[in-house]
Amino acid sequence: MTSRSARIDFIRLTEVPLWEVLSLLNEPRNARHMPLAGTFSDESAAAWVQEKDAQWELHGYGPWAVLVDGRFAGWGGFQR
Repeated sequence: MTSRSARIDFIRLTEVPLWEVLSLLNEPRNARHMPLAGTFSDESAAAWVQEKDAQWELHGYGPWAVLVDGRFAGWGGFQR
């Protein structure tokens, strides 16, 4: 038996296809962590991504998109 570790990468949220972000934001199980979960449209999800990404320019840090084995798994990081 061989063991394989998952590859974890961090990229900007703007690099993730919007439909993948939208799917995560509207996942009902996320409602306990994100009160707005399930309420995002294409337009509001795109605005959310831009607001999160703008923190990099404003503050020099911000949230990352997390990829596990090349697949979008979520987001996290520092934000103001």
